[in-house]
Amino acid sequence: MKTYLLTMTFLSFLSGGMLYLAKGRRFEKHLRYLSSLILLLCLLSPLKSLLSSDLSALFEGITAPPASFQSGYGELLTRESARALEEELTAQIEKKTALGKDEFSVEIRLKLNGTELSVDEVVCRLFSVAAAAKREKIAAVLAQVGEDAVFIEELG
Repeated sequence: MKTYLLTMTFLSFLSGGMLYLAKGRRFEKHLRYLSSLILLLCLLSPLKSLLSSDLSALFEGITAPPASFQSGYGELLTRESARALEEELTAQIEKKTALGKDEFSVEIRLKLNGTELSVDEVVCRLFSVAAAAKREKIAAVLAQVGEDAVFIEELG
């Protein structure tokens, strides 16, 4: 690394000195082009050695996380995704039906298949007669997730 920096410093001073001496002469732009090209090649030389080396040594110490970490992450991802989806659908239902959050609830169960999340079940609980009357509008909103919703009426 030390020799690389010394080489770059020497070439910079050398090209600077040559350009200073050639100032105003007709070959100045050719000299500027040549010195820039040489400096660029010197700057890129470490990249050549990196690309020609075996890159597998860089990945030797890396291992996959343990299965317990992956399952914990999958559970967290599933739970948080379901919560976010429930909140979004609840907001859409409130907007389209003018119902309050106390008149219905949406529960979504997701399942994780490898790296893909899919909807397992959608349950909508209706707590008021007004919510039961707007069941079709609620079903239209819940149909966005691609699974038929199960409606449970808990009128009381």
